[in-house]
Formats: sequence, C-alpha cells, structure tokens
Amino acid sequence: MNTKNMLPKMVTSTAYRRTNAFAIADIWPKKKTVNNLLVDSGKSVSFQEFATAVSEYLEKQKHGSVAAPITAETRAFTTHINNVLGGDKDLPFLPMKTESHQLYEHISDGLLMAKMINKAQAHTIDERALNKSKKGKNLNPYQMGENQRLVISSAKAIGCVVVNIHTADLIAGKPKQTLALVWQIVRMQLMAGINLKNHPEIYRLLEDGEDLMDLMALPPEDILIRWVNYHMKEAGNPRRLKKKTFTKEIKDSEIYTVLLNQIAPDHCDKKALGVKNTTKRAEHVLRNASNLPAKTGKEKLLPLLDAGAIAKGNKRLNYAFLAQIFNHNPGLEPDEDFDAAGLMEDGEGTREERVFRMWMNSLLGPDGYYINSLYQDLRSGLHLLRVEDKIQPGIVPWKKVQKRAKTRFAQTLNCDVAVQVAKDLDLEIVGIGGADIYNRIVTLILGIVWQLLREYTINLLTKLGKGAKIADKDIIKWANKKVSSSGGERQIKSFRQKELSNSLFLLDLMRAIEPRAINDELITAGVTEEEKAQNARYTLSVARKFGAVVFITYEDIVEVKPKMVMLLLAACMAFDKGFRDASDMSQEATTKDAIDRAASKARSGGKKKGKKLGGKKKGKRKFGKKKGTPSLNRAMLGMEINKGDKKLHKVKKSSNDSALASAKVTMEIAKGGKKLKHKSSPSPGLKDTALASAKVNMEIAKGTNLKHVDGTNKPNIPEWATEDFKKSASE
Repeated sequence: MNTKNMLPKMVTSTAYRRTNAFAIADIWPKKKTVNNLLVDSGKSVSFQEFATAVSEYLEKQKHGSVAAPITAETRAFTTHINNVLGGDKDLPFLPMKTESHQLYEHISDGLLMAKMINKAQAHTIDERALNKSKKGKNLNPYQMGENQRLVISSAKAIGCVVVNIHTADLIAGKPKQTLALVWQIVRMQLMAGINLKNHPEIYRLLEDGEDLMDLMALPPEDILIRWVNYHMKEAGNPRRLKKKTFTKEIKDSEIYTVLLNQIAPDHCDKKALGVKNTTKRAEHVLRNASNLPAKTGKEKLLPLLDAGAIAKGNKRLNYAFLAQIFNHNPGLEPDEDFDAAGLMEDGEGTREERVFRMWMNSLLGPDGYYINSLYQDLRSGLHLLRVEDKIQPGIVPWKKVQKRAKTRFAQTLNCDVAVQVAKDLDLEIVGIGGADIYNRIVTLILGIVWQLLREYTINLLTKLGKGAKIADKDIIKWANKKVSSSGGERQIKSFRQKELSNSLFLLDLMRAIEPRAINDELITAGVTEEEKAQNARYTLSVARKFGAVVFITYEDIVEVKPKMVMLLLAACMAFDKGFRDASDMSQEATTKDAIDRAASKARSGGKKKGKKLGGKKKGKRKFGKKKGTPSLNRAMLGMEINKGDKKLHKVKKSSNDSALASAKVTMEIAKGGKKLKHKSSPSPGLKDTALASAKVNMEIAKGTNLKHVDGTNKPNIPEWATEDFKKSASE
C-alpha cells in the first residue's frame, strides 16, 4: 500500500472500528502525521503495521512525549554534546542526529548528563559510581533512578537551580525538563572559565570606581557584555551591547562581525556587513568564527548554534556562542605588572564560600534568586534575610526591611536587621555588625553564614527526630550505631578524627544506609594521597546516588575539615531518617509511569496538566444549551443507561435523533431485554442505519436466527453493514 494514499484507503468503517481496539478512534492523527510515521515502511504496509504505528504514536502523545518540535536549542545542545563528548566509549550512540529527538532518548540512563557535569566541573561525579550497561543489557529502572539522582544532586552541587525536575522526568526524557537541565549544565561548562583565575586579563574590563571584587561578583553574562563592548570601543564602533536589549542588538550580526575582526583581523573579515539578509550575514559570522585562531593550541572553534539562532536572537544560544568565542580567544592582552594571585587562590576559604553559596542557592533558587558571589551579593542584606526566613518562617520583620535598597545607608540598615534576626535565632553573633557584611569582611561573612547553615541542618534533623534537639554528639552517635549495626568495626569520636581522611568509615556508613549503592571492588586501602582522593570522590558520589543532599568537595574529606564532615554526616542522617529532596519526591506511580514510557521509547513534549490533545481543557463537558437538543438527549440517556434506570421516557419523547434511537436499543441489549418494541423504544417507522445495525448486533449477541422480512430469504440488514461484516471475516 502506498504510504501517500494510505490513509484514505484505510478510513473505512471496518478500519475505524478496528482502531477502537487501540483506543485511537476519537483522536485520529492527521494524514501528514500518519504518513510520516510510515515513511520508512516501504511501498506497502499491513493493517497491523499501520495500527501499531498509530497506536504507539498516540500512546506517546498521551504522555506528552512526542511531537515536540525540534527547536534551535535542541539542535544546538545536541551539536555541542557531540563535540564535547564525541569518542567516549560509554556513549557509543554519539554523534546524535541534530534533526531528531535522540537527545531525549539517550538521556534516560543518566550517563550522558553525568559526563557533561564532569566537563562543567571536573571530579564532581566519580564515574565508577555510575551504573553502566554490561554485555549489551540495558539498565533496569532502579539503576536508571540511581544515576538520575546522582545527576540531579551533582547538578545542584555545581550551582544549577533544579526546580520541578525529577528523576522520573529525566528517565522519561521529557523535553521541557531535559532542555532546562541541559542548558544549565552547558552554561556552567562554557562559562565556568570566565573568571580571573583562568583569564587574569579581564581586569581590563574594570570600570571607573570599581575594584576586582566588584568584577568577580558579576555573572558571566555581564562579563561577556563588558568584553564585547570593550572590543567595540577599541574598534571605534558606536554600537554597544546591553543586557536589556541583548536580543535586538545581536540579531543583525554587526556586533559579531566587528568583534571577530577586532580579535583576529587577518582571519575574520567584515564582508558580512555588506549583506542585507540577516541569515546570510549570520552564516558569514559562523564561517569567521570557525577561522578564529585559538589563543593556545590549534583547536578549531565549533559553533554550537546555527545561523537561524543568530538571526532570530535566541538569548541562551547567543550567550553560549559568545562564551565559546571568549574561551577560544578573548583577544585581551595580559599585563605583566598585574598580580591577582590573592584573588585566584583555590584554598579552604574559597571552597567554603562555594559550599555556602551552593546551599543558599538551593534554598533561594526556587524563588528566582541566585547568588554569584557570596561576599558581593550579601551586601544588600536581602539574601541573608530570605535565608533566615527559610530557616524559621515569619522571624524576619519585613516591614523594617527596605526591599529596594540602593544606597549604602539603606543596605547597611538591612544588614543590621539580618544580624539582629540571627541573634533572634539564638546564634552566637559576636563582633559582627551590618557594616561588616556591607564592607565584605570575608571571615565574618563566612562565620555568620556557617552558623545559619548549621542551624538549618540541626532544625531539619530535629524535625525528623520528632522534636528531640540534635547536637553534634548525637550525629556521631547515630553514625557509629549505624555502622556497627551492619557489622562494621570502625568508629569515630569527633569530626576532626584524622582517620576520616581515608573515607573508609564514611563508606561503611554508606553501605549501612544503602548496601546496593556500594561496590567494594572500587574501594582502595586509602594509604596514599591518590587513594584517599579516590575514596573521597567515590564517597560523595555514593551519597548523592542514593539521594543525600551534599555540597562539599572531596578535598574537604581528605583534609578532614570538621565543618564539612559534619555536613556530610548530617545529610546522610537526614536521608536515613526519611528526608527526601524535592527532585526525588515523585510518587511511585508517577515514577513507574515514567519508566514504562522510557521502556516504550516515548520521548518529548509534555502537555500541560488539565488539557487534552488539541488544547481543549479537561473537565465537565458542556452540552447543548437548549433543553432537548440531540447532544443533551445523548448525555441524559447515557446517564440513565449507566444508572440502570428503566424509565427512558424521562428523555424528551419528541426527539428523533438517530444517536438517541441507537442508544436506547443498546440499553435494551445491555439489559438483556428480548423485546425491542419497548414502550420507550423508538417508533417502528424510524429509518436509521445505526438502529438497524444495533438490532442485528443484538440478534447475533443473543445467538438467535436473523428474522426474515417481507417474505424474502434475506434479513433486513443495511448494505453497508453487510460489507463490513464480510471485510471483518476476511481479514
């Protein structure tokens, strides 16, 4: 059967009835859609192939997992992942097709996202902790769930704001949630290097009245805009890029053309400016970008976006493209006299700041707030107050807070309120004032945030412990008891114990909490520094794998930082006592449903809750407005049939609607009635094909002989019904 002419031939009454078996008769897909489903089926298809293809399509559509448009972002992220992870032995499906939904299909087992997270920040996930398919066998639902929990927890640990993204969503490959998480990880990977540590030359972007702390506090997007404008100024071009009008300014490609020419005039020309068509201009920009020489090495820049994304001004993709250009060759000359070593250290203070910042973002992210620099972003006092309100709702006197504080005086007053609230929480606040927070006194800011984090953790454990106040000794006691209950012999006395550096006690604790998450073959003796580092990385990955919310780094374990060790043990204790992160709170039925969809390769585009296909809202159906209309009669009769009511005469007798007549007969059949001429039956003179068919069906169902009419040898069966019965029998 020719696929182009397939649908008209198949839409007979017989085929239509058969599709009822697949529950698709009421939502038949369009002709173009069905033809696309069978485009690879050859010259002809059987009825079974046809029905199966349509049934699978509608099953996916029902779960919001097909027909999602292949957007510019889908193509861009697929291209970028192919370029970054190509050749990985654990990802044999790479490269993925950009004009496909393969990104959503291959995300279900968690390996792809885990490896992208490690590209964004090295050593975040110990890949030994990942469940991988063996001997060609796919992962089971439990293994996929473990990997996805590890992915979500690790994404949070590197600063991603994971809101309304659950393990079940990633297993099912839902495009909305998938793209949201992929974008954040790609953004982290591209923009993590835009800082003074990797590019000391960006000090040239300082503006009048600013210091390096101000520059370090800027989001990467703001630094990129300053970088672009710096080059535009150097080139003598009056155009400037602004955050509010970013899309409008970038889409004509002039800024890209001037920027690339300013960085590498011998490799990137300005011919694009002579082209009127914006898409063709963008194509020329992409060719120039591919010719841009690298600052170091010989790697070629591979743009992740296409010309259409530039011409349409896609904000995400154009920021990502600017980051690619910056990382490849920023075109900024370093100053040998400039020394930013003190600002670029990656020591304990910096790690502490990062842990505290990630924790605060996990609380504030769902409300739309994000902290880029702990010291700079706390100056207004508002973020501190918001966190304090999360710790104990209602404790912040918001009437005293200036929510639009722009002056130094107003921001310092807010910081004073934050310090007072900290005292009201019974924290040990000594020698700290609002001015210290505004003036970015590092040690004092770290001190107050640590106490807030500790108070939040203790409150959580106290709540899980049914009101019993938890102290440090209680966490240690719980950990020792947990280890000994599973046969472990190691014990600890404090969070400072040097033996913790090899992570063996911590791994014993993980095994006691979730034995399936530990692979003993991967644990080293923990003697050398490298063995300690391996164990520490594995410990954090296992904790995140079974669902503990952990923000610390493996160096904190190796160096035995008591604050960080306490946070790790507290997170494990909270999990053991029943605390679950929002990303893992989906109901069992929802998870099972998502796994089923993943197994059937149902991927993409979730429909909004409460809506049917085609955008019609669910809910009570509105029937005819006027009493006695055919639609109202059918609804009323359906109710009577469902109730088993014998009094059909309640429905308006004067109605001659054919569907009503057929429904009445169907009720008689359902009731097992032998008499078609019931008081409430339609008049014998009613000529209706549906009624005639219903009568024949009743006779067949009762097993009786068909009645002869008018002395003929044939029953009075409509011609169309006879043809259908013949076709059904032959097929």
